[in-house]
Amino acid sequence: MKMSGIISRHVKRKIAAAVLAAMLIDQFPVTVFCEPLEAGTVYAEDAVQAGEEQAEPAAGEEQTEPLTGEETAGEEPAEPANGEEAAGEQAGLEEGKAEESVSADEPAGGAEEPAEEPSGGDGEEPAGETKTVSYIDADGTPKTVAAIPLTADTQFLEPDKFYVVEGTINRGQINNHPEQYEELCGAFNIILADGAEMNITSDEEGIYLTGTGSSLTIYGQKEGTGKLNVYSKTTSNGAMYVYNGLTVNGGMITAVNDADADYGYGEFYGIKTNGKITLNGGQLNAEDQSRANPNNSSHGGIYLTNTAAISLSWRNITDFISIKNGISSSSATYSIGIATGKTFKGDNGKYYINANAGEIRNLTNIKLSASPTMAYAVSFNSKTGTPFPEEVPVPPLQVVEKDGTVSEPAVPVKGTVYGDAFFGGWFTDAQCTNPYDFNKQVTGNLDLFANWAEKSNDLKDASIRTIYRYTKNDVDPVVLNNIGETLEKDTHYTVSCKKL
Repeated sequence: MKMSGIISRHVKRKIAAAVLAAMLIDQFPVTVFCEPLEAGTVYAEDAVQAGEEQAEPAAGEEQTEPLTGEETAGEEPAEPANGEEAAGEQAGLEEGKAEESVSADEPAGGAEEPAEEPSGGDGEEPAGETKTVSYIDADGTPKTVAAIPLTADTQFLEPDKFYVVEGTINRGQINNHPEQYEELCGAFNIILADGAEMNITSDEEGIYLTGTGSSLTIYGQKEGTGKLNVYSKTTSNGAMYVYNGLTVNGGMITAVNDADADYGYGEFYGIKTNGKITLNGGQLNAEDQSRANPNNSSHGGIYLTNTAAISLSWRNITDFISIKNGISSSSATYSIGIATGKTFKGDNGKYYINANAGEIRNLTNIKLSASPTMAYAVSFNSKTGTPFPEEVPVPPLQVVEKDGTVSEPAVPVKGTVYGDAFFGGWFTDAQCTNPYDFNKQVTGNLDLFANWAEKSNDLKDASIRTIYRYTKNDVDPVVLNNIGETLEKDTHYTVSCKKL
């Protein structure tokens, strides 16, 4: 049986059943030829012997009319007779074979079209496509994430996604959409691949992530050699402006404001934020190199507003933070903290830990580098219940490197009376029972207490320097009061004696 074109499943079933039924009851062999003229229409031609040429219809013989899918759909198949059940089964097999046959230039019904090849050949990533990238988390843990390649053509960042910088990229400002920032604010994440370098140059803010809740976290990879360089000539905000805080977990970041000298009032900062600046690892360099008039403008390597703060830590000995032209703030109470157990050493030769981190606020230009040498805080206090006399300043806190020694304060001087108070030296306990040895090496944080005693000439508080045996001769004993002063001669005292 020869079949071509598209034939409805119902028509196929009827043709196959009729053919097989005729063969089983020894009727003449049949060949059915179907020629599609229109979609959904099938013509059945006169039966002829297989292999014979199709004959013209005899005179007076009616030509078979076309059967449409609608006309055949409602007809019931003829009941099989004389073993025609087997014919129906065979017809089912033939139907299955027919359904498997498909036109060479037409897909089978219901078959899916072959998927198109992804755009961006030659290894290029289609816009917005992610790739699995490694990075180092805040606590130093290696992790992987699906990240979007950040290129020179990336128009703006989307929140709560990761972007990766690979190779060398030169571009203009990065932002979170200048017109929809309130809708597109959130946590932004950039991974600096090892060996990568992104240079941002702009007359405006180089990085501008605004909108309540917008924060930026920068990650490095294993070697921490990825670079982000931001150069700006903006007169507003800073080279980097992140509304709700900047966190650096790795990489090498430089933010420089290099505004022109002929501009009047403005804001000239390397980095500005209303939130917190956190350094967990990597290198952060914030500079104000602007040449605008300092008398009518605001300057600073870093600018913090209100409750903003700086938190410092490090993972590698190459980590550091560098601030040029100081830290500015709209609040006098912003805080600077250093992680417990971490020590930085300034290029001024001083060690900085959490105990003296507040001193960084007063430094104009400073580079704080990770220090492998631990340092400890030594504080100077007063004995419980006896404060320092008004005329004696409390010695400042000392930060001493491990195994170093504490410098004994020049004031107060042991054995000296200040007003009505006598200074008896430094002790390691608040009750002043254990004197401190300033030649001892420091191996941990240390609190020292000044022993102050109020002056008293009462004999109950006095002491006799020398003990004399009774010799029937007059003697002049040397009597000291409680602060070591000698009592005057010819003054009457009542003294009780005991047998020796």
